[in-house]
Amino acid sequence: QTIFPLGGMTKDEVRGHAIRLGLATANKPESQEICFIPDDDHTRFVRQHRPQSEGAGEIVDLDGNVLGFHDGYFRYTVGQRKGLGVALGVPAYVVRVEADTRRVVITTVQDDLLAGGLRASGANWFDRPDPGEIVDVRVRHRGGRVRCKVGEGKRFEVRFDEPIKAVAPGQAAVFYRGTQVLGGAWIGRSLAVEGPA
Repeated sequence: QTIFPLGGMTKDEVRGHAIRLGLATANKPESQEICFIPDDDHTRFVRQHRPQSEGAGEIVDLDGNVLGFHDGYFRYTVGQRKGLGVALGVPAYVVRVEADTRRVVITTVQDDLLAGGLRASGANWFDRPDPGEIVDVRVRHRGGRVRCKVGEGKRFEVRFDEPIKAVAPGQAAVFYRGTQVLGGAWIGRSLAVEGPA
């Protein structure tokens, strides 16, 4: 029973009405930042609200070799390339963040970031896809959609039609059928790319 008066308008149309009405925020630039952290200091926010996340840890490769150290694993995300704190002479990427060991695992091979699917839970469905139905999923705000099949149950698997990079635990997966949002869920972990049958 909610009414969304802007639901049928584009951003440009809304901004045009705001200018016409003389609203103070009419020309305010868009923000992709977290609205409840007004100073954009994410590190300070996490340290203040989750002090148990503090502490140094190791930066390791996929074989567990220590390549460097960090002062807070929460500052890293899967797929991150910049600001890793290690210089390997070639680009490196975060593959995994292990909160329990405080390890940040990196790779220099981009294909190590590929996932064939994900495991999700905590879904909020408006219209759950039928078993075997092919729908779209988006796993990053600026990421494209990929075709997939959604499994059953409260904790379920999603299998992609083609592998995608940097599926990050803790982020949202949003499902679509055309322009219709079907629902969303929290990513628990990525799933390996399945080999040829």
